[in-house]
Amino acid sequence: MYFLLGLMVLGLAVLAGGQVWAVTGSITSAWLVGGAVFVLLAWLVRGLTKKKRVDRLVGEVQEGLDESEFTTLVPGQNISQDRVQKQVLRQSEQAAYLIRSMLQAKKSGKSGRS
Repeated sequence: MYFLLGLMVLGLAVLAGGQVWAVTGSITSAWLVGGAVFVLLAWLVRGLTKKKRVDRLVGEVQEGLDESEFTTLVPGQNISQDRVQKQVLRQSEQAAYLIRSMLQAKKSGKSGRS
């Protein structure tokens, strides 16, 4: 499909340049008009065929979050913030390791299927 669109853009640029050459007799004007038509059409086709990137996940919150929203104070338990942060980092490292190992297993063909 992209080949056909490119061929169409190129053909229209040649036709526009040929029309200008036929009317004015100037090869320089024909090249300039053909080049301008090609650039314009290529820009338009590129804009139409470009896929829109989706940077958001379904259900993702678009507003900012405050760190205090994730802090729960439980009476009777005195847990320091450093200890909680270390535990969160350790859990995220474990999750990253698991994901990495699953990707490597899939890449090497050891997905567990026989």
